Amino acid sequence: MLVRRGPEALLARGARFPGAFFSTLAGFCEVGESLEETLHREVREEVGVEVANLRYQGSQAWPFPHSLMVGYTAEWQSGEIAIDGKEILEARSRRFRRA
Repeated sequence: MLVRRGPEALLARGARFPGAFFSTLAGFCEVGESLEETLHREVREEVGVEVANLRYQGSQAWPFPHSLMVGYTAEWQSGEIAIDGKEILEARSRRFRRA
């Protein structure tokens, strides 16, 4: 999920990635949870931010059995970055430019 706040994008460094590799947030659905519920929960758990206006962008097969990658964008509604310290080691918002 790409979380945006105006011209800024929220990027995070996961504990599983070596070095200073930053990416958008990601997670897995729990049983009985909608994709939208998953997105709200994952963002809240990983970086402490609330999101709104979720927009589906696309999907593709994922290289794990029985998995599908689904892309969304969302607007940063409220909250300040508060990383979980387990899955996410660092997070920040950065200004971006459209290509």
